[in-house]
Amino acid sequence: MNYENLCCFLTESPKFSVKPGKYNEPRTVKITNSTAGATIYDTTDGWTPTAESQRYTGPIKVSSTTKLRAIAISPRTGRSFVTAGKYTIDPPGTAPNSHAAAAARSAGAHATTPEKLSSRKAQRCILSSLPL
Repeated sequence: MNYENLCCFLTESPKFSVKPGKYNEPRTVKITNSTAGATIYDTTDGWTPTAESQRYTGPIKVSSTTKLRAIAISPRTGRSFVTAGKYTIDPPGTAPNSHAAAAARSAGAHATTPEKLSSRKAQRCILSSLPL
């Protein structure tokens, strides 16, 4: 058999119109794919989409933190790789614990964020498991 002209064709991975990241206001994300005859499937819960997932029918409004994933499936070239992105919508002044931290600062107290507390617990856990 002559393999010189044999080429592998893959279904192109979907593309998102808005770059994943942190935004101050909701975004509308369009998903596109240029593979002829391909159907796009998406999920907004972080799970990997399959042919049984929701079929993409139009722009997705992202108004809260969302883990968007998409695949394209073509009858000729099969399934694409997964395109994934996390969109964090964090309007100004709504950061977690921002009100509590501001109140603590104005009262002269030192506020510990949950992230710092978790990190300290993790350090203690790691240190306590080390041999002496």
